Amino acid sequence: MNGEFKQSFRKYIFCLLFIFSGSFIAIRFSLWGIEEIQSSHISSCIFCFTFAVLGLLFGFLSIFIFRFNRKAFLKIEDGKIDAEFGWGQELHIELNDITNAENQGKHLKLFLDSNVIWIYDLINAKDLCQYILSRISKSSNSVNIEEVKHRHQKSKKSYICYLVATIITGAFLFVNIGWCVFLTEGKDLAYFSKSDDVIFLAFAFAEIFTVILTFLLASKCGKKLEIFNISKLHILSVSALKHKSDALDKYPNVITKKYFNHYTYRIVVFAPKENIFAYMLERFDMKTHSWVFCYESAKGFGILSDLYEELDSSFEDVILED
Repeated sequence: MNGEFKQSFRKYIFCLLFIFSGSFIAIRFSLWGIEEIQSSHISSCIFCFTFAVLGLLFGFLSIFIFRFNRKAFLKIEDGKIDAEFGWGQELHIELNDITNAENQGKHLKLFLDSNVIWIYDLINAKDLCQYILSRISKSSNSVNIEEVKHRHQKSKKSYICYLVATIITGAFLFVNIGWCVFLTEGKDLAYFSKSDDVIFLAFAFAEIFTVILTFLLASKCGKKLEIFNISKLHILSVSALKHKSDALDKYPNVITKKYFNHYTYRIVVFAPKENIFAYMLERFDMKTHSWVFCYESAKGFGILSDLYEELDSSFEDVILED
């Protein structure tokens, strides 16, 4: 089975927008910088050329936008997934390495043991997700809950470390401003001496370095947060799967049951009376380790086919599993 990637014209519009905006910023601040050089205002010159460089970098972003999914493909064959997507990211894994999969609109989300992979702009994302879910092994039955909890604690510590590091580097953005103002005695750029110019140059380099470091740490922190949330969902999923068939005897004449969202939700179809059919949506509660109602009462139908039509309409974006 192959993935069909959508080619979006919005990508090219954004490319042009970034090119024109970056070029304008770079040219305008460069002209201001040249004027400041002629006026011998070195600090103002440094300020202007710093923003000129940022404008160029802003324009260069268009290259990365243009290259996104440019040679994208996805192929599922012989129990393996081979893909290239995004900015040249490659994926070569066995289907059994995937613990679960979700489709969110035209995006496919693959869950691995300690990672999550997003594949964007897939026209047939839902079909691919259903195909993967039908073929991956439900290994959660053999997973030790204590092992899952240990991974959860490990991912939590990792996330907290990166979060603290991100907050500290973010605070240094203001610390840099503080020591620069203190050492230059709060003077305006036009009144800077040569020693003040040196201090301001050091400040500019320190601030750029801190901004880059903060963004890198924030990006890593975001990934660690996603892994942390996956580990929480994994604990809930494993627990729900172990109690998959609990408390079904409270429903008379159970016809079928369907699960979704990593087995944490289930739909029970039953017949409370002769020629009357109904369904109830439940979610697994981790605190009580039991299934709780999502509705106050079940909705009744006189014909079973009408009930299934209602389910298809209400849960059209959800992939139901047995």
